[in-house]
Amino acid sequence: MLDIEIIEMFLPHNEYIHQDTEKNQICTHHTVSNPVSGAKGVWNWWTTDKGKKRIATTYVIDIDGKIFLFIPFNFWGHHLGIKDPRNTKLNQGCIGIEFVSWGGLVEKQGQLYIAGAWKHGGFQAGGLRVDRKTAIELEKPYRNFKFYQRYTDAQLESFRKLALYLNKKHQKITLDYNADMWDVSERALNGESGIWTHNSYRADKADCYPDEKMITILKNF
Repeated sequence: MLDIEIIEMFLPHNEYIHQDTEKNQICTHHTVSNPVSGAKGVWNWWTTDKGKKRIATTYVIDIDGKIFLFIPFNFWGHHLGIKDPRNTKLNQGCIGIEFVSWGGLVEKQGQLYIAGAWKHGGFQAGGLRVDRKTAIELEKPYRNFKFYQRYTDAQLESFRKLALYLNKKHQKITLDYNADMWDVSERALNGESGIWTHNSYRADKADCYPDEKMITILKNF
């Protein structure tokens, strides 16, 4: 039996859809939020922000690896945000998993900051500095960022366990590595089974970045 602990913390005011739907895809995201406030900070944001009432992912993985279930198991929420007639159907069949992380970071005068406004063809440094020890520098920029806040080993191990767990629960979710997941993929948009990222559906997103440890996990299921 798979050793996995999942903490139920349902979004009481979120307009997720109370409807059982068959699942065949997983989509990874990162929260673009403060790891200090963690998953509970994300829960508070989605609960209180009226503009986010229809947005939610099923799972959020905190930096310490704790897995939170935000939406009852077989229900669904809007997390892909595709401007396409297929959007609702894809959301119904896709389980969203968020890593708590600031995501893309901006370097300024040798320091790393959260991403601020888009100006002059790039993201500007935001007001909060991020410890460089928590960041990864890519060989070349990915989706406008060369630096990302690194997913922790605890998060990645929980993701591995969660993917295996979901594969057992939802027989139509396959775990084969999709090498085209790091860019917009017509296979993802056509609802093909598997694990994808938000980038697989949208060119304007940067979650998740191609983390080598994540790729190794995906290749070894």
